[in-house]
Amino acid sequence: MRGTYSERYEGLQLKIESKMLKSGKCQVKFITSGLLGEDFYGYALMDAEKPLLDIVREIKDKLTRVGSINNYYQQNLFSINGKRPKTEDFVIFKS
Repeated sequence: MRGTYSERYEGLQLKIESKMLKSGKCQVKFITSGLLGEDFYGYALMDAEKPLLDIVREIKDKLTRVGSINNYYQQNLFSINGKRPKTEDFVIFKS
């Protein structure tokens, strides 16, 4: 996946920009609006071969879970126990 993608997907206005990293992974920057009445932006680390629709679905699923939590915080930014959280490939912020 390369370049920029912008579309409305199931009530979610989503803009995606991607950048290939030296590791072979793809850094995806996303900006959203219209989901749960809030705007979000963030970054995700994805496999370069992953289909675009799968990436869009994964972002939407993650945002749906995050949007339903009042006090969401980045587990990977505050982890002191050395365990790697499942959300380590996503960093999400409310706009």
